[in-house]
Amino acid sequence: MTYPYEDLGPERFQELCQTLLVQQFPRAQCMPIGMPDGGRDAIVSRRAVDTLVFQVKYRRRTPLADATHADYLTWLQDTVTSELPNILRLIQKGVRHYILITNVPCSSHSGSGTRDKMLLWLADKISGDVELDVWWRTDLDRRLIQTGS
Repeated sequence: MTYPYEDLGPERFQELCQTLLVQQFPRAQCMPIGMPDGGRDAIVSRRAVDTLVFQVKYRRRTPLADATHADYLTWLQDTVTSELPNILRLIQKGVRHYILITNVPCSSHSGSGTRDKMLLWLADKISGDVELDVWWRTDLDRRLIQTGS
């Protein structure tokens, strides 16, 4: 089962994502929506240093009948490219784990699917000792099912 995230709009989608992540990370602090957050839609801090950062990226028209997984991958990479300076600055300040959350679907083909390609792309663009994860549409669907929503 997949949910109609596109009906929410970007602000409500971010609120939904923040709700799901605080269930898994109770110490997470959610940033206000619509304010400049420097690439931090939610954070977990330790001793006044942000160590885990969540960033939400929303695509208005997903899924599209004629869109391919490659189209979604290109869109996500293009969208994250503008955030790279923020991400790199956060890592220099102590972030050790970056989780990107999106409503776009992924494919799971080993080595060639959008999941693996996006993680490799992130690892290439973001150097340093930092964990990188992406929560895709399927990840959000499963978290919603888990919460009974």
